[in-house]
Amino acid sequence: MKNRVIISLAAVAIVAACAHPADTAGAPSFGASVETMHEAQRVSDTAEPGAPDGSGAVGALAQTRYKTGQTRPLVPASTSALNPSQ
Repeated sequence: MKNRVIISLAAVAIVAACAHPADTAGAPSFGASVETMHEAQRVSDTAEPGAPDGSGAVGALAQTRYKTGQTRPLVPASTSALNPSQ
């Protein structure tokens, strides 16, 4: 008898905790955080023509060199002062 009362009270507490009024679909805050995050991360549907803004004259010169095929050679990368690949 005592076990049934304890089990039933525990079941009622669990069910009551799951049905909190702030979590129901009718509540104004239901899904508000998810909707806010979706709105903040939404990508614009309209694409802008042309290249994005660069860094002024440096970007313009780089684009000109790329279009004319006069690109600069790549600088070898190394994590140490001695470069064994050379």
